[in-house]
Amino acid sequence: MCAAAYKACFSAGCMSHAHGWTWTGLNATRRGLADLSACRAGKSSPETRQKLELTIRDLQGPEELQAVALLRAHAFYTYPPERAFAGQLHQLMKVEEEVRELGHAIASFPLDQAGLDLRMTSLVALADASRHADLDPGYHIPSKDGVVLSTLDLYIASALPGEYLIGRTRNAAYLANLATAEGVKRRGIGRSLVSAARQLAREHGVDALYVHTLAVNTVARDFYASCGFVVEREESSNTAHYRGKCLDGVEGKGRTVLLRDTQL
Repeated sequence: MCAAAYKACFSAGCMSHAHGWTWTGLNATRRGLADLSACRAGKSSPETRQKLELTIRDLQGPEELQAVALLRAHAFYTYPPERAFAGQLHQLMKVEEEVRELGHAIASFPLDQAGLDLRMTSLVALADASRHADLDPGYHIPSKDGVVLSTLDLYIASALPGEYLIGRTRNAAYLANLATAEGVKRRGIGRSLVSAARQLAREHGVDALYVHTLAVNTVARDFYASCGFVVEREESSNTAHYRGKCLDGVEGKGRTVLLRDTQL
């Protein structure tokens, strides 16, 4: 049931565009979001899990762009049960935005094009569901090469657009938008993506690798600390307040922290 819904979600496709891709499967996406929520409870138990055989590479083509957009919308925007319908509409809007914006970024700022002030790529972690009995494609997002389990962006730039905190070197790389499917969290996929991005940053000769996170997001901070990141800069509550970074109705609570990789 869930797998069929995802298949319908992606069969709608997206159209080639001068600046990337544009989404055309709105009704199918809504069904995919609804069934993604419905299938979240179907996690495998630790006893039945086997080590995942992952393929990590650059995002390829419109099908995977759609998959990444849907995964991020579900991972980054959650809602209480009483707001489920409104939440799905909001997630649908975010899927459209992500397809448009990420497609534009990939097309406009390719990582291997020298001379650009900003370059980026979006990495995906995939696994072949037929090789893993404990992977149910119903609550993961399918691609032609398997199921998209996780995604992470790598930017090479002196500063990350939209972020207040900047690293102490201009020859820098930044991580952003790490998202992992609910059913496969805590299986080392995010750590594998960070390692792949670190190696890619090395190959491009950057001096430092950074990531931003909210100061109150202890889960993300602990994860990146376990990957070798340390705090380099921290935004004050006053600065966050003046920038309008409100969280849970508290002005300034949405302040950010800049972490630097010590293993680059």
